[in-house]
Amino acid sequence: LCLAVSVACPTGSLADVEAGRRAANRGEFRKAYDEWRPLADAGNAEAQYNLGRLYANGDGVPRSYSEAFRWFERAGMLGHKKAQQALAKMYK
Repeated sequence: LCLAVSVACPTGSLADVEAGRRAANRGEFRKAYDEWRPLADAGNAEAQYNLGRLYANGDGVPRSYSEAFRWFERAGMLGHKKAQQALAKMYK
């Protein structure tokens, strides 16, 4: 059972991503970053996309288009559509 659960959710739970989203909605961007970063490092495309947005906007982190691009690219490679759109805008 443990193996099945770890295979089904290898990159963190949706609840963890939602905790970061709630923090960001409250304007607590650093807390959102702290929620999303471990998930993003583990390969969670939604968390990677959200980090890209934080870097693109300079919310809770220094604005860095190169970091935003890196996170959007990682999420985009996993098929995240919004990240792919963000990359297209950056290329444009």
